[in-house]
Amino acid sequence: MAFFYSEQREPFTGSVDFHKLNAVKGYLGHYDNLLFLTFMSNKGTFQEKAQARKELVICERKLKWWQNHPNYVQNEVLAGIDKLKAAWSAK
Repeated sequence: MAFFYSEQREPFTGSVDFHKLNAVKGYLGHYDNLLFLTFMSNKGTFQEKAQARKELVICERKLKWWQNHPNYVQNEVLAGIDKLKAAWSAK
């Protein structure tokens, strides 16, 4: 069972222009996953909590990767985080 991330690392086999990636969108997608995984690690069943904790480690690694991308814009990310947190608090 996995929510978002597999524990098995698979090599990337595609081709993508690294400099054209939208780092803000990439970061916020993983941040949304972080909010879900945090929720599950607090409110889920025993199995869900264990899985969420495993995936949180992977999610944090991916967030750090996007933070180091040249197209990462902190102000846009912070605005997106505020929107995501507002959406999660309404649930």
